[in-house]
Amino acid sequence: MLQRFLPSFMHSPTSPHHIAKAFKQALEALQKGTKSDEDIQKNINKSFEAVKEIILGTPEHPPTPEAIALFIREIVDTNALQLLITNLSKFDFESRKDAVQIFVNILRRQFGKGYNLPVTDYLIRRRELVCGLVKGYEYPEIAAHCGQIIRECCEFESLHKLMLYDESFYDYFRHVQNNAFDIAADAFMTLKTLLTRHHLAALDYAEIHFDRLFAAFKNLLVSPNFFVKSQSLKLLCTFLLNRIHHPVVETFISSQDNLVMIMECLRSESGVIRVEAFHVFKIFVLHPKKAQGVHEILFRNKEKLLLYFGNFGSKRGESPTDDDSALDLMAVVKTIEELHPYEPLLAEHDLHATALRA
Repeated sequence: MLQRFLPSFMHSPTSPHHIAKAFKQALEALQKGTKSDEDIQKNINKSFEAVKEIILGTPEHPPTPEAIALFIREIVDTNALQLLITNLSKFDFESRKDAVQIFVNILRRQFGKGYNLPVTDYLIRRRELVCGLVKGYEYPEIAAHCGQIIRECCEFESLHKLMLYDESFYDYFRHVQNNAFDIAADAFMTLKTLLTRHHLAALDYAEIHFDRLFAAFKNLLVSPNFFVKSQSLKLLCTFLLNRIHHPVVETFISSQDNLVMIMECLRSESGVIRVEAFHVFKIFVLHPKKAQGVHEILFRNKEKLLLYFGNFGSKRGESPTDDDSALDLMAVVKTIEELHPYEPLLAEHDLHATALRA
């Protein structure tokens, strides 16, 4: 079908082939020139408008799959897509928005009977492009644009895994601590996407890299920054409450150090942080088969915990009635009240010994 389509416009100045060629030339000129060069920026804007007509169409001329397929093939084969990604910082504000719109649109395009994803396949081959997008958080003018592109890439499990297993993944834990709130917030949004978008992929990663992943989390939880600490607790809770992540949860809540760390968060002066810490703390308490060390810490602090949770919600910022947490609070208090000294489970051994004597 594509071959029948090509001759009708292949040599037209507005054909996908010519627009893709002009697109690459404009990007090459920008790469060699400077952002302040008005002629280059005008050429970029003009080229982007032509590209949008191909992939988005106009009221008079709707987009056609054949034209889009040809355009994408051209910019992939000529590496123009690489230029689009690596020159984000050189575009003016409007061009950056256009660049993201173009990238996101072509990323989602599927062609052929096998639902081929040419842009995704290209990015898998050029992993340094998609994994390198995290560096965008070092430049305030393109941080949000790079974040949006990364999150769109995460919609595809193959790209999601690529970024998750790349060494650059741990750069996100650094960028969420950025002093600029908007950058930190966007980086948190991206980190959450990487850890939650494809649950099984995230589980596999967490099982393989448990120590390093949760060490990075712990570093955030001791941050003096309110936003970093509260959002880290919220993300940790979201991750742990996912039933698919059960194997990782078992490992996490068997650690005395992890319990102590969360109990320290319960002592925060911020009511918001105390509430977020409670949602993680309840996972330790409500687990029916607590590790010995965890059980003993809870039992040792039984009276203090009952006193603490007896007043929980009375201080400013604490809102235990939100999101059904009042029921959780009641369950936590009841479980703590019923705590007894830890007793090893000897029943199975006794039963086995009786059977041997018989």
